[in-house]
Amino acid sequence: MISILVPVYNWNIRDLAEELNRQISELETEIEVIFYDDFSSNKSLVECNQSIINQFGFTYYISDENKGIADALNFLFTLAKYDWLIYLDADVLPVKEFFLKEYLQLTRNKKEVFCGGLLYQDEEPSEGILRWKYGRKYEVQATEEANENPYLNFKTCNFLIHKSVLQKNKFKSDKKLYGGIDTLFGLSLKNIDVNVLFIENRVYHLGLESNKCFLNKTNLAIESMIRLYENQDNIIDNTRLVEFYLKLKKYKLVYLFRILFKKIRPFMYRNLISNNPSINIFQIYKLDLLLSKMNHK
Repeated sequence: MISILVPVYNWNIRDLAEELNRQISELETEIEVIFYDDFSSNKSLVECNQSIINQFGFTYYISDENKGIADALNFLFTLAKYDWLIYLDADVLPVKEFFLKEYLQLTRNKKEVFCGGLLYQDEEPSEGILRWKYGRKYEVQATEEANENPYLNFKTCNFLIHKSVLQKNKFKSDKKLYGGIDTLFGLSLKNIDVNVLFIENRVYHLGLESNKCFLNKTNLAIESMIRLYENQDNIIDNTRLVEFYLKLKKYKLVYLFRILFKKIRPFMYRNLISNNPSINIFQIYKLDLLLSKMNHK
């Protein structure tokens, strides 16, 4: 018996709902599916999603305010009636025909959390190419590679967990933070000695923001990272970006890099909103954001 929990915000859930329904119909076990709409701004899309849900007998819960992803994930936990939980993002689609069956076979050890991993489709999208390029290069990892540092690589978009783990280890809720929920939760599992294991049970990530939107979200994510760092949250020291910053700070190169990046900033932005953005430039752009916003005392 499993509860499938899906937070939703401004996304058409038809493809995911249809695929889940197909796979559930082939299994001889009780499975509930709960979609939680975090007060989507597109009300016509909400109505469309409700109509889709009615076709399959799933649950579609609509919040009366936008609570953010951490609160959405925590609230979904309270709605679930079964002990094993599969969390999925709304903008994903299982790769395997027997995706749910793969997870069902793992419902034995309550002290383990299983992450299925991500994929991006091979065809280059007409919009959201920066997000697509970045995801394919940095988010798609071989299972063996992901298991080398499973807590830092943890992603909330596709994982299996037992209720008992979440009862004592909720997702960290902070509306001043954008992003980082995955990393914070993954590393919190390490603190309570819960194993995280990556397995080959991936989903396609379909929700690709426009280049400008992705850059805006990157800006918010960097601000959140800085906030955690300045609050002396040691787990943030493990991120590659902060590690590089600390090296620059150690060798007193921060000011030099800030001057250099300021000169090339307009060029970087023009490249990143173009139809052929460079991932290497994007990495430099993120470091520029960090250096320009960080308190360098």
